Amino acid sequence: MAVCPLEFLNDVLVLHENQHRDSWGGVRFIAQYVSQLPIPSASAEAKVRLAELAEGATKVKGAELAEGEGEINRIVFGLFGLSAEEVALVTGE
Repeated sequence: MAVCPLEFLNDVLVLHENQHRDSWGGVRFIAQYVSQLPIPSASAEAKVRLAELAEGATKVKGAELAEGEGEINRIVFGLFGLSAEEVALVTGE
């Protein structure tokens, strides 16, 4: 099974590679590009944790929100098997 779509699409890696700016400068996802995303399989444990983090993100702000987003990113980077160098390229760190 695939990762929960909302958590996956919110991840920085997906946003970095698949965003398209409209004429007003907003970011939108176009079906023809999103349908081609290679969504990796995730363990039941990873799916549960991603769902918990996504739910929790609706209830927190500031540093706590950033911490949860960072954990989502780390899980998704792991699902894609990214190296530390690849993560640095995506995150700009």
